[in-house]
Amino acid sequence: MINSKGKWWKGENFEDLKKYLSDLYKQDAGNKLRKILQSKCSCGSSLFVLIFEKNEGIAKRICVECKQEHFICDSGKYWEDALKESKPIEMKCPECKNKPHELAVGFEYRKEGLFKKGDIKWIIIGARCYHCGLLSSPVDWKIDYSPTNHLEKQI
Repeated sequence: MINSKGKWWKGENFEDLKKYLSDLYKQDAGNKLRKILQSKCSCGSSLFVLIFEKNEGIAKRICVECKQEHFICDSGKYWEDALKESKPIEMKCPECKNKPHELAVGFEYRKEGLFKKGDIKWIIIGARCYHCGLLSSPVDWKIDYSPTNHLEKQI
């Protein structure tokens, strides 16, 4: 259950992170995330160090168990170019300063417009600190191309 008392909202599990991300996005953009998926490593772990660049909207995760790196969604396509302009941030919990986080990737889909209906319009990353439960959304980005169905497999 989400604890919203105090400076930071905190959660106990992935379901809390999912609810936080859904409520945050609905409140912030007036839209709805139709799908929120949990990041899992091929080794089975769901704890990661998150590295991201907010201005360019890119992120990658490093598994705390096996150290495997994985770009989130289309981040690998833009990583090198983005790093020419700025330096990525290694996420630390703002409260306890620890790095391992459980990650969620939320998707908003297009209803109409220039691109195909049903394509992904927006990606938002949610994080829950493994140590203290702090919930956050460190990075999000818009998708300006089609098709996008492959992105759901790259979380």
